[in-house]
Amino acid sequence: MPIHQRAVLAAVAALLVLAPRMHARAQEAGAASNGPASESKEQPTGTGETPTVHRRRPVPLGIGGLLLGTSYIVKIFGGLGLVATSIDGGCGSCAWREAGLLLVPVAGPLLVAHEEDPHGRSSRDWVVFASWSVAEAVAVTLMTVGLVGHDVPLEPARRTPPSATVVPTVTHGLGALSLHVSW
Repeated sequence: MPIHQRAVLAAVAALLVLAPRMHARAQEAGAASNGPASESKEQPTGTGETPTVHRRRPVPLGIGGLLLGTSYIVKIFGGLGLVATSIDGGCGSCAWREAGLLLVPVAGPLLVAHEEDPHGRSSRDWVVFASWSVAEAVAVTLMTVGLVGHDVPLEPARRTPPSATVVPTVTHGLGALSLHVSW
């Protein structure tokens, strides 16, 4: 395996291993500075600032999950197709290798394009695989934006203002006004 492929695989593996640890450290640091972190509880503020609530963004999270899930379904069936069509061919182990490379997030399609055409003679294949990798990168970015979320001001409980209405009271020999007040 060429050195640049090993470097890409090592970088992806390091990201997959270190990302949960970095996320946990960030949450611990946030919890230490802001008190207990919670999804929907009010964050304490010492000054007269408006209290905020941390909320996820469901639309980018859903779109990113849908894109990435669709991509992985296509990758799984594509990898199975590579393996199934190469059994009678001369290089059965190459297909297993390409199927495994295809499952690498974001960089997998580019690694397979390099395996198929290492010198870049077929620009159409490279464009397809590069577009696929860009679509996966966009999906991962959308999911990250959705999971990170944002802080929104805490809305105070809506109070209905006290209302006072003047209601006319008319009887047979008397005309008057009455006051109707709700608190």
